[in-house]
Amino acid sequence: MSKEKHNQDNAVVDLEHARVRLQSRAGKSSPEALAADLEVVRGLLDQGLTTEARSRLNSLLAQTRTQPALLAQARWALSIALEMQGQYRESLDAVAMYEDPEARAKLDPILSARLRVQIALAYNYNRDHPKAVALLKATQKQVRFMPPWRASIAASASIRSPVTIRIARWKVIGRAVIGAD
Repeated sequence: MSKEKHNQDNAVVDLEHARVRLQSRAGKSSPEALAADLEVVRGLLDQGLTTEARSRLNSLLAQTRTQPALLAQARWALSIALEMQGQYRESLDAVAMYEDPEARAKLDPILSARLRVQIALAYNYNRDHPKAVALLKATQKQVRFMPPWRASIAASASIRSPVTIRIARWKVIGRAVIGAD
């Protein structure tokens, strides 16, 4: 009986510790700190650590609610993590709100292009290939009007390794479907 009481006490202590950790995270929600946290998440995704990335993203999503650009980046990363775990419908759900041009209007053009590519990939994995191709064509037009250095950033920095293979595959598919201009 005393072991049960001891275990219950530990559970309470752990809960209190978790609350302190969450409060300390909430205290560091400056845009710079959140951006740094997003970089950590990208690094985790690069390493294939999707469960850890999703865990961190759950906290980040709540903290970035009032910062549209950071929220969009967090949702983009969540979509990638879900896709890497084979949860394709949820991956689409994470970024579907950015399909509407008004939702992307105040975002950086590079982030907007990344979101559109991710939405297209999500539609592809959900077997809506015509919509995926249409989104890629529209994104190609959007990127075409960017200065060359920005367009290359949008295309190449969409995601880093190991998911870069997927982007390279989409570039080949996109060129075949859209035609090289």
